[in-house]
Amino acid sequence: MSIDISSIIDVLSSLIIVGLLLLAVIRAVQIGRGLVSRVFRRRAFWMAVFGVFFLVAVLTTIPSFDTISIVNFLGGISFLLVFPVTFAFVDSSVLAAIEMDFFHRDTLRWNQFRMPFYVVPLALVILFILFDYYPNPPTWLSIAAIFLVVAFVVVFGDSVVTLIVASRRTPDRTMKRHVRLLGFALACLTLSIFIGVTFTGYPPLSLPELSFDFLIVVFCYLFYRAVMSLSPTSRIEKAA
Repeated sequence: MSIDISSIIDVLSSLIIVGLLLLAVIRAVQIGRGLVSRVFRRRAFWMAVFGVFFLVAVLTTIPSFDTISIVNFLGGISFLLVFPVTFAFVDSSVLAAIEMDFFHRDTLRWNQFRMPFYVVPLALVILFILFDYYPNPPTWLSIAAIFLVVAFVVVFGDSVVTLIVASRRTPDRTMKRHVRLLGFALACLTLSIFIGVTFTGYPPLSLPELSFDFLIVVFCYLFYRAVMSLSPTSRIEKAA
């Protein structure tokens, strides 16, 4: 019975995640085509690209889609590149917030640390490849994995704080709300990835599994809200 309930929860969460991501991607493209500001247009299309990337990764976890060769191939690439693509997305968000800041303040010295921070997600890609190459990983690889997990928490945790602080420094209300929502979304995504990596092989209906599914759903909802925050409709209504 527990396995059946677990399967139902997985299917429902997958449907919710796919639905939210599809809506987010469609709305991001529509909003991006209707915006005039170059900064906001870039944000909208960045959201669409990242949404498609994450959507493909999610589709490979659904039994109906994991047998499709092209989806399986693209999903494998998505899972492999999830860390560098996510960090590049966060980097673009912070830089957009800094650009909208009247004083162009370097939030938490992001311009100094952003390039060294890219080392961590790229190292995680290499780690995935090595773990696939070594069925029984040696001791040095296990130690490197622990070190990179800690580095991942530090880098992405700092990114969350930087997004939230950058949103407070941005005078534009739309960008302020957009970046703040992205900060909360990244916090959920970071915590879910940490749970997924730390508690690998957890049993069905366990607290880590339920927490992982819940955090991914919340991330997708906040991601959708961040997309909708770029809509010019609300700004026009307030101006009127």
